[in-house]
Amino acid sequence: MTSKPLSPLASLQAICAINQTAFGLDYLQALAIRCARELGMPYVLIGMPKPEAPLEILTQVAVAHGTIIKNFSYALKGTPCEIVMSNRRVCVHANKVATSFPDDRLLADMGIAAYIGAPIITPEGHLKGLLVLLDTVENREPAKLSIIVDL
Repeated sequence: MTSKPLSPLASLQAICAINQTAFGLDYLQALAIRCARELGMPYVLIGMPKPEAPLEILTQVAVAHGTIIKNFSYALKGTPCEIVMSNRRVCVHANKVATSFPDDRLLADMGIAAYIGAPIITPEGHLKGLLVLLDTVENREPAKLSIIVDL
């Protein structure tokens, strides 16, 4: 018997049902893993600009196929993350993102087809970093894309 996919609201509730005693890195890791699981995304990244090189992102949390992996850094130039960081807005590419950003070799090397990136902005309006969801297949559920926009 197959289970019925969760509605966007139920998915959002499941993502936000993180242990309330978690904070800092533990909280971010739980959030990333829940996003990956509930949205069916093979890759989730939470990153911040490197203090010494603000045009590079250093991941604070990196999830691949439901598992926390070693953090890494990458240059913003020519990536969809550059749009998120420079325009402070959500960037959604439901398909062909690697074709749309040919200078982003990581997208091509990972076989990424769909990208969702959202800025992380402090209550004071300062850009802190970004949350990125990556999929190896074109997005089949546009309603689920809206979940990340509403977080």
